[in-house]
Amino acid sequence: MLYLIDIIAGERRIADPEGTEFPDVSAARAQAVQWARDLAAEELRSGKHFPAHWSMEICDRFGNLCASVSFASLIVEKVATSALKNGKSSSRNRARLPGFAEHYQRSKAVF
Repeated sequence: MLYLIDIIAGERRIADPEGTEFPDVSAARAQAVQWARDLAAEELRSGKHFPAHWSMEICDRFGNLCASVSFASLIVEKVATSALKNGKSSSRNRARLPGFAEHYQRSKAVF
């Protein structure tokens, strides 16, 4: 199913004009979480503050809001996940879906 993942940066919305196919909303949300982490990391690498007030909204092709990801939740989610693993680390190879680079470039053009 086609999902659109928009970036909400304060008062600005960076719309996903094309969307990406995902098997379900959970897969779309998982990808939005990864994209949010990547965007936050890029902001930090650029010497900016962590964009805790940003979020990502996942909508279906009809514009219905299906899920959202707060950038602030990434910090809490990571800490909680690490605590559950009892200090064990696992490396995951995450394949990036096409579209993130374009989504990121659009966000940089707006700011």
